[in-house]
Amino acid sequence: MKPDLTEAEHRLLTAYTQAALQLSRELGSFRDPKDVARILQRIDAILAQLDQLSADYIREGLAEQFKIGSAVALYELRKLRLSDLDTDFTGIHLEAVRELARDASLRFGEAIETVRRSATVKLSQASKEAVLQGMMQKELTGADATKAVKSVFAGVTAFRTPNRTIGLEDYADILVRSISAEAHNTGAATRYAANGVEYAQVVERETACAVCSPMNDKFIWLGDPKLRPPYHPRCRGGLIPVPGIPDTAIRSPEDPRVPVLTKQAMMRR
Repeated sequence: MKPDLTEAEHRLLTAYTQAALQLSRELGSFRDPKDVARILQRIDAILAQLDQLSADYIREGLAEQFKIGSAVALYELRKLRLSDLDTDFTGIHLEAVRELARDASLRFGEAIETVRRSATVKLSQASKEAVLQGMMQKELTGADATKAVKSVFAGVTAFRTPNRTIGLEDYADILVRSISAEAHNTGAATRYAANGVEYAQVVERETACAVCSPMNDKFIWLGDPKLRPPYHPRCRGGLIPVPGIPDTAIRSPEDPRVPVLTKQAMMRR
């Protein structure tokens, strides 16, 4: 089972929380269309800092989580009393970390760009609203332009689905926890593969969601990354090595024993 976040991951989440507050303050400072250039400049500076902090985590913290997963895997392998365990970090481990880093960079980058676009759109809407309310005030005494403009700023969006939008702070939590779990379990799976173990048993918490809980105790083939947890954001499922080839092993997300919700989650990865 994957442990909770490392100190580096907590620091990154704190930085995203602080950035979300700073962005709200900057957007809230809008009073006039002439403020847009100044606010966008400040937002770019905040996001550039976030981008750098995310890159630092990917370079150091992600590799740390991979190593933790690898160390846990060695502990589990020793329980099997296998001889001559491979404990080195070789090319397959380095390539696995590089792939994780490439994917994490894209996901953090997409979130930051979505925030930038969201802020730009909100400022554009606020500018139009300010002009409109200014015109109305000339005609209708007592129209509250400030209240109408402020209603535009309900927080910037970091991720959007057809059904909902997710703010920066919440999405950062989802992203960091998911990437952390992926790094941990990839570290374990790579260590198992290096020692000739091709199958594992999935371990999920009793409180796991409806997407993840059906996979608890299932035997899976480690050759397909989609079969490995996490299946769902904030999932903390783990992997126990299984020697040989279990008769009931699941080798593909298309296996009918994989519930529809879980299969859909696997295929989105």
